Amino acid sequence: MKSSSLHFRAIAYALAGYTFWIAADTFIKLASTLAEPKYEIVGIAAFSGMAVLLIMAAVRGRVRHLRPQHAPGLGALAVLMVLVYIFGVLGLQRLPLVDYYAVIYLAPIIVSFVAARLLREPLSWRRIAAILAGFTGVMIAVGIFSTKNGGDWTGYGYAFLAMLTSASQQLIMRFLANRESGECTSFYPRFGPVLACLAAGFVFGFAPMSMRSVVYSVLIGTLGGFGWLYIAEAYKRAYASTVAPYQYSQIVSGAIIGYAVW
Repeated sequence: MKSSSLHFRAIAYALAGYTFWIAADTFIKLASTLAEPKYEIVGIAAFSGMAVLLIMAAVRGRVRHLRPQHAPGLGALAVLMVLVYIFGVLGLQRLPLVDYYAVIYLAPIIVSFVAARLLREPLSWRRIAAILAGFTGVMIAVGIFSTKNGGDWTGYGYAFLAMLTSASQQLIMRFLANRESGECTSFYPRFGPVLACLAAGFVFGFAPMSMRSVVYSVLIGTLGGFGWLYIAEAYKRAYASTVAPYQYSQIVSGAIIGYAVW
């Protein structure tokens, strides 16, 4: 009974986390159309996410859980977060939201199979069939690689790179599940984008930001921070092959948001 309860809690966390992620990506796409340097938007987003996570830890009485235990893993997540932001912004500039996620939906397949191989997690044929069926279904639903919706092949290339780095992030989060708290795996990786964007600002210069850009940036960081925390909690409670396929739930939220906003 206890195992079943943990399983359902993991699914609930996964659904919440992936929904927050696509909400954050919506504001990334909105921010990508603005004139301000994208590294400023990313830097404020990452810093905002850290602030929100710190406040949440304080409110929940879990500040002590911010003590890191596995620095190399957190460092790898920080580097990958920089790459995800870069490839995500470039991809979302060139693709409709649903087409972008059609490529991102390769991630659950990669996460499930690599976790089974490297982390020795069980992966039954029934689970494999469900993952592949889900992927096939969303590909048919969105009309994969159809440039008639306004996308281009460069955009698909960036989306593919974003998918690979996102899958790598999720695998490392699963690896760290029993080594780090959810707060740590959500908080410390944001140092990567903050430092990278500060460096870019010193090299290329800083520009004044409009209030709209600041609001979008804060929302990106806040929503993304919640998403990371919930996904980290999901991976603590279930195997990667259980959590990762719920990323397909984003096809519904992505289609609704994309239609409503664009």
